[in-house]
Amino acid sequence: MLVPIDYLQDLARISRGINGDDAEALKRKKRMHLWGREFMTMLAVDLGLLPDAFEVRSSFGGKAESGEVYLDTQNFYAWLSESRVGQGGCGITYRTFENDGRTGANHFKGMSSVAADYLAFVAECRGLMKQSGASPRRG
Repeated sequence: MLVPIDYLQDLARISRGINGDDAEALKRKKRMHLWGREFMTMLAVDLGLLPDAFEVRSSFGGKAESGEVYLDTQNFYAWLSESRVGQGGCGITYRTFENDGRTGANHFKGMSSVAADYLAFVAECRGLMKQSGASPRRG
């Protein structure tokens, strides 16, 4: 399953300005969490993860924050949230876990960059997992 490009572009577009406390920001925030959970599930599939090898969850956060949507596996962790860095809008921070329990370095991509080349993003995540000795599958 590959995430449709227009879906990624829409997620990047709607996720701007969700840290506010007005009705429109709350509406965008709810949509970001719904679409974010769907996106993280599709990403897990595209990474080759088995259904029992990952968990997608969401933390809505308070009214002045975006909250986060998480993809959690035994050796890879990613979260989607509104970023105040760079272009703004949603971004993904991701890292691996080493076999000895240490975490790898954090990496960040804005959703616009992910949408521009989703296949390269998936390949980068797979490469990080392989480089750290993490298996893309567990179970």
